[in-house]
Amino acid sequence: IDVCAMRGPNIDSDHYLVKVVIRQKLPKIYQHKSNIVHPTKWNKINMQIPKIMKDYRTRIHNNLNNLPEQQETDTDINNEWNYIKSAITEAATNAIKTQDKPIKNEWWDDECKQKIKEKNSARAKMLQTNTRKNQEIYQTLRKEANKICKQKKKLWLANKITQIEGNRKRNETRKFFEEVKKFNYQNQVIPRICKDEDGNILNQNEQILERWKNYFNKIFNTIEPSPQHRKVDKESQGHSPPPTFNEMCYIINNLKTNKAAGSDNISPELIKQGRRTLKKKLYNLLLHIRNKEQIPDKWSEGIICPVFKKAHRLDCNNFILITLLNVAYKIFSVILNNRLSEIVEKN
Repeated sequence: IDVCAMRGPNIDSDHYLVKVVIRQKLPKIYQHKSNIVHPTKWNKINMQIPKIMKDYRTRIHNNLNNLPEQQETDTDINNEWNYIKSAITEAATNAIKTQDKPIKNEWWDDECKQKIKEKNSARAKMLQTNTRKNQEIYQTLRKEANKICKQKKKLWLANKITQIEGNRKRNETRKFFEEVKKFNYQNQVIPRICKDEDGNILNQNEQILERWKNYFNKIFNTIEPSPQHRKVDKESQGHSPPPTFNEMCYIINNLKTNKAAGSDNISPELIKQGRRTLKKKLYNLLLHIRNKEQIPDKWSEGIICPVFKKAHRLDCNNFILITLLNVAYKIFSVILNNRLSEIVEKN
């Protein structure tokens, strides 16, 4: 152990900072870097500005018109979807842009910076020449800096509370809870260890991933239908008409907003604001999917978000699994569900 007193750092106290260096070898499980890829969050404020959304529609119109025209027999479903996806993300990146990181201390302004700078300068001068006059100057500037910072923070807190109360009175529920969560934000991280089915602790990455994999398979994999289930006549399946353009537009217009995007980072707002040019491209893609009986490979992917319920965090059974799917796949699944419902009702 190496212990020493640090006279230079200002910890806003009459005592000096004590630095302790502890040499300890940590387990490898805590030393590996995380490979988590955070999804892109689009700027919600820019989505409410008509000028920016007009620029987004113009960009996506130009990007989609530059896509290569392909015949139905030569169309590759994966390439066609990748073209549409890249056109949407490129237009959103240049026009809407991503969401900035939230500022931790919004009350911190130039006046606070100047007072803290003057206090630090007086402290450095007092350490060099420790006289009574320098001590009094430092104590005075220290009190002024603390007073300014407390006043700024108190005023900011009062304005924030007034803003939250205004959101509640206007019935803006989403904004109300977003502001409240900022005061009591808790980053819920899934622990690096977990328990197996017998209650034994697992601390190896391979074992932990295998345990979560088995839990996912248990939740998502359904039971195979028994032979006693009623079968649908195969001849009736061929009479299902293809989806119409108006049907797809109706589904897109009814998509819920303010929802998390899937693995493609495309939110429902980006699909809705694409207007007729984007809808035509998606409609042609749906027709090709129906004729080829194949969906893009990316549509079968989803982001699984375990949400803790209660009890012990090391038990996988105490987590709710929420899967974030691609918005384009949701549109296709609604159309497919409507067709299957019609067949079931007829039989």
